[in-house]
Amino acid sequence: MRKYFFIFILFLSYAQVFSQPVYSDKYWKIGKRVAIDFRNGNGVAVSNDNCGQPLYLSNTFVGDRNSKVLAYSEGLYVLNNKDSLMLNGVINNGTISNTYSPQGYNPCFKGAVMIPNPGDSNQIYMFYCNLEWTIDGGYFPEKLYYLTIDKNGDGGRGSVIMKDSAIIKNDTLTVGDVFALKHGNGKDWWIICRKYKTNAYYITLVDSTGVHAPKKQNIGTPFTHLYANNGQGNVSIHDNKLAFINYDGVQFSQIDLVDFDRCTGTLYNSVTIKFTYSIDSLNIPALCFSPSGRFLYGGNVNDIYQLDLLASNIKSSIQIIGHNTGNYMFGMINNGPDGKIYVTPWGSGDHVHVINNPDSLGTKCNFQFNALYYPCCNYPSGGAPNVAHFNLGPVAPCGDNGVANIETNNKLQLAPNPASNYTQLSCEEGIKSIQLFNSNGTLLKSYLLHSENTYTLNLQQYTSGLYIIKAQSTQWHVYYQKLVVE
Repeated sequence: MRKYFFIFILFLSYAQVFSQPVYSDKYWKIGKRVAIDFRNGNGVAVSNDNCGQPLYLSNTFVGDRNSKVLAYSEGLYVLNNKDSLMLNGVINNGTISNTYSPQGYNPCFKGAVMIPNPGDSNQIYMFYCNLEWTIDGGYFPEKLYYLTIDKNGDGGRGSVIMKDSAIIKNDTLTVGDVFALKHGNGKDWWIICRKYKTNAYYITLVDSTGVHAPKKQNIGTPFTHLYANNGQGNVSIHDNKLAFINYDGVQFSQIDLVDFDRCTGTLYNSVTIKFTYSIDSLNIPALCFSPSGRFLYGGNVNDIYQLDLLASNIKSSIQIIGHNTGNYMFGMINNGPDGKIYVTPWGSGDHVHVINNPDSLGTKCNFQFNALYYPCCNYPSGGAPNVAHFNLGPVAPCGDNGVANIETNNKLQLAPNPASNYTQLSCEEGIKSIQLFNSNGTLLKSYLLHSENTYTLNLQQYTSGLYIIKAQSTQWHVYYQKLVVE
């Protein structure tokens, strides 16, 4: 009886009230006077928004719980909630990038991202890269900066209180692809960017104490061709997968897929897919995961492709699911908050295109050409926003939120539980990997499997108490269960 009372108290000791401001991604400004409004469900075209600036490749924003945009940026300046230049909002974004400033244009794919400050509910961070170096005939960033916004500054319109603080200095980064991923504790953040022509990633922790120094991790296959351009990468909606694209513009391209552990900030399970234009007739400068993570969509100016990440040969699974039959080219691709995928036009155009059922195979995904129409003179300018997944909750036993916040799922079964010598895991989808954590969130053991539906876990070396089992299925789903060891 005392043993079970101890376990009951252990559960209660980790039960905390998880409270923080709720942020929204349900109103996208995507160009001068134009937006997509998701507040009532599916995306609706807005042609009379108050934004007076074009928003291109580095478009990012933070919205409040009522979907009011608090601050947004194109990566060269910060605009406030009244759609005017924020106080102190002009950014020193590199000598080359600044040549684009008169046009309000930052040529970095997803080169900026905004997140709430985990340590101060009145502040917003923005991370952004510059263009400084001239290498291999192209322009590249040498720094990753961040700035801080006080939401209450300038009479409630917001003000930039610190800017142009470099956390990566004098290096060569890819042109954009600066991503924010929610920490497994549900409140902190990870910022990720890549180093040019290598397999190195910079991973920066942002928590209640501030912005930490980045760590570097090498994983995967570097793209070392002379003209190593990068297109628009993306993050899955659960922040546990990333996709990147490199191409030389002449002959070769490469997609890099990598899983992400939100608790430890570690990349793993790297997969590289190589293409040769003359053989594959393929050039994909934009990527986006389906909501479940099973499919990866790629787009170029003329076609939208689908790859099945569960296929035995991912490259061979590629098929065209949408073709451009109009006058404007396809641009960036992003997950909408309504579960659909949105394709903005390249440069400018009077329509946005939609993949209505992105978790369906092939043409069943229902690509809708010219789904949203923008009349008259103000058109989307290619700027599908680089928006963080603000409201992802805790999904791993890490940090100070404890195991009581873990979302368990009955698709992963443990028997017996409680257990003493062993427990058997079972999952109909098949198990790809297992991780065992103690009640403090410390990773004790990792197992890589071969798609087994069942696995017997030996527990003889573990003391009595509460543990968490994390399993990734062969369909890319991640499931958790609490285990009591007697």
